[in-house]
Amino acid sequence: MIRKRAAVRRLAFVAVAMLIVGGTAACSSSHTSARTTGTCLSSSASVGSAAAPLATNGTAPPTASGAPAATSAPTATGAPTATGVRAGLRIPSQPVDCFDGSGTVRLDILTKPAVVNLWASYCLPCHAELPNVEAFAKAAGTSVAVVGVDTADERNAARSVVADLGLTYAMVFDPGQHVYQATAGRGLPATLFVAPGGIVRYVYESGTILDTAHLVALAARYLGVTVHG
Repeated sequence: MIRKRAAVRRLAFVAVAMLIVGGTAACSSSHTSARTTGTCLSSSASVGSAAAPLATNGTAPPTASGAPAATSAPTATGAPTATGVRAGLRIPSQPVDCFDGSGTVRLDILTKPAVVNLWASYCLPCHAELPNVEAFAKAAGTSVAVVGVDTADERNAARSVVADLGLTYAMVFDPGQHVYQATAGRGLPATLFVAPGGIVRYVYESGTILDTAHLVALAARYLGVTVHG
C-alpha cells in the first residue's frame, strides 16, 4: 500500500508538469517556496486546517463554524434543478493550496479550457464520480486542464481517497471553500466547465453522478473541445 501511494504521488507530479501556464510552476515537486502568481497544480496533501467534515450524501460542505452552508442541496431524486449556465460567474483569484503542500496556485489564470471538479472525502457520491473524472482526464490528454478541488476537507482523509482510487490528474486543496462559494454552493460533487481566464461557462451539480460520456459531451458543448472518451 505504501509503494502504491508513493507511485500515485509520482504520477501526480507528472500531471503538475503538464498543467503549467507560461512555463513556470508555483507548486513544484521539490517543495520550493510558493509564488501565488504561479500556475502549477498538484496532488498529495496540503497545509492549513480544514473545516469539520459533514458526512452526508450530496450536501453542501460546512462553513468555517461547522454549520452547513446556507445553500440549497441537490434534491433527493437528483433532478437537475441546480445545474446550468450562470451569468457572471468566475473562478476566484484567491490562491488555493497545492495538494502536496508545496505552495499555492491561482485557478483563474489557466490559459486553456478546464474542467474543475469539486469533491471531498466525506462526500459519498464524489467517491463514485472521481474515477469517471480520472478516465476523462486520461482521454483529454493536454487538450483540457482537469483539476480536482478538495473542498472543506481533512487532508489525511483526502490523501487516502486519492491514493485508493489511483487519481493522477491535478489536485488542489481548498479548506476555505473559496472556489465552492464563488461558483457552486449547492452541494458536492460539483463540476465547473471553465474557459481560459477563469470564466465559468457551465456548472453541473444536479445530484446525479457524471459519467465519462457526459463529461465528454459537456466539454464539447461548453468548451468547444473534442475528447474521444
